Amino acid sequence: MKMYPGDFKRLRPLLRRTGCTAEIISKKGPLFLALKGRRRKGLALGLLLFCIVILSLSLFIWDIKIEGNEEIASEEFFSVLQEQDVEKGMLKSDVDIDDLEEELLLEIPELAWANISVRGVQLHIEVVEREVEPPPREEINLVAAKDGLIKDVLVLSGRAVVEPGDTVRKGDLLISSQVVPGEDMFEEEDMFEEEEIVGYNEEERTVEARGIINAQVWYEGDAQVPLELAQKRKTGRVQEGISIQVGDSRYHLWGVSSPPYDIYSKEKTKWKLRWRNLDLPVEVIKNTFEEQEIDKAPLSKEEALHTARRNALKEIHDQVPPGVHINMRHMEEYFFEELEKVGYRVLVETVEDIAVPENINEDEKNNIRE
Repeated sequence: MKMYPGDFKRLRPLLRRTGCTAEIISKKGPLFLALKGRRRKGLALGLLLFCIVILSLSLFIWDIKIEGNEEIASEEFFSVLQEQDVEKGMLKSDVDIDDLEEELLLEIPELAWANISVRGVQLHIEVVEREVEPPPREEINLVAAKDGLIKDVLVLSGRAVVEPGDTVRKGDLLISSQVVPGEDMFEEEDMFEEEEIVGYNEEERTVEARGIINAQVWYEGDAQVPLELAQKRKTGRVQEGISIQVGDSRYHLWGVSSPPYDIYSKEKTKWKLRWRNLDLPVEVIKNTFEEQEIDKAPLSKEEALHTARRNALKEIHDQVPPGVHINMRHMEEYFFEELEKVGYRVLVETVEDIAVPENINEDEKNNIRE
């Protein structure tokens, strides 16, 4: 049982009357801790000194963190802090937050806002950068993002070099930014003129190529599935090997040094040795090899065709851009009796805008099309 020290004295008469004995197993609580401290003065003094040291260290700045800077290098902030004699190890009371915020905004013109606060032993600096207008894009042509058959051509500015019925390949020029004298060309400002939208220039000049080029595009998805399904299964047998990497040299310490099984899965774990704040060029590597077996299960033609159809449709889904309407879909199944395989082929036809600016990456092209 548990009881307060005062109640233990009240228990003594009952123990005498009943002939029982009681033994104190342990004593807990602030009172007994204080009594123990009287006997262990060194421990009590050590705890006191520890608390004093912790409280003393909490009066200083031991870390500086900067958040919100994407274009501005952190070194610029630390350079301003160094000019203001703000560094790790200084007293919190010596940091003038208002003046420091003002200095950051004055010394770094790319900043729009700065907020400085002290969180524990960390000087926390939050900043917001000014929005910089992107540099004007160079006048570039519109080219084909993929192969297709041109259906419609709508030029907003520039000069069309294709017409409906033309077949183009990926990268072919569709609308040129070079306006040739004597040829029809479109300019965006001409659309607001009352009399005509076709202009004529005596000198060749460059405009921003803009327009919509709709084309027929074909996508194909093909998938094959064997009539025998192979699956890996763990046998439960595991072997491990431990080695040490020193620089470019590796030394085997214990266990297996090479895969002990024909079919296996491998898991590698690394521990990098450190001494204080120094990273040593030494790594302990543990390789775990787990044996696996291959189980083969027969599939019916219907099951295999269903799987092949699903895989082919997924391949088509990954190719066709979102929001593009599919005009025609053709699907066929085929068999390889000798190879014991079945296959499924899907062919779809779409009409989509294939005009994209040249000399940009694939991500930007996808964003423009979407």
